[in-house]
Amino acid sequence: MAPTMGEYKRLLEVGAVIDDVEPLRATPLVAAVLMNRTVTNANNTPMLRELMTD
Repeated sequence: MAPTMGEYKRLLEVGAVIDDVEPLRATPLVAAVLMNRTVTNANNTPMLRELMTD
């Protein structure tokens, strides 16, 4: 995902879908998020990284 609030909001929606289907799975789903198109020393990158880990 790009480090923007729009992408972060979509990530929350994807997480909600994963939570909905998780009980239907035989094994737990392993998911990861890759932040791309980051800008060195941009203020939003550390903020969004922190939001994602919370």
